[in-house]
Amino acid sequence: HRFGLIQECVRSYDIVVASGDLVHARRDNEHAELFACLPWSCGTLGLLVAVEVEMVKIKPYVHCRYIPCTSLDEQCTKLRDLSLLPEGQTPPFLESTVYSRETSVIQCCTPVDVSWYDWLFNVNRVN
Repeated sequence: HRFGLIQECVRSYDIVVASGDLVHARRDNEHAELFACLPWSCGTLGLLVAVEVEMVKIKPYVHCRYIPCTSLDEQCTKLRDLSLLPEGQTPPFLESTVYSRETSVIQCCTPVDVSWYDWLFNVNRVN
C-alpha cells in the first residue's frame, strides 16, 4: 500500500522482443514506453528474461487482519476508508481477494517482530 503496486517497485526490465533483440527498458531511457506498458501486457510484447526491482526492508513477519465483504459496495467503501486513514494509521500492506461479484476478503497487514516462542507456538503457518 505504501509503495504502490508491485510494478511500481520495478527499476528495469530485460525483454526479448519479436525482432529477437534484447531490450533493456527503464522509465528514463529510449524504451520508456515499453517499460510503462509491460505490467499489463500479459506477455504479448515479448519474452521477459530479467527484472530489476527495488527491495523494501521490512520486519520478518506480518500480522494480518482479514475483513470479509459481502458486496462490491462494501469492499470499495472499506478499501477507500482504509486507504484514506491518517498517516501512520494506514495498513502498510492492503490487498483484496475477490471470490465472486459479491464476495471478497480484504487483507490488512502490518510488519511485526516475533519472538522465538511466539513463532513456535502462536504464528499461523497458513496464509
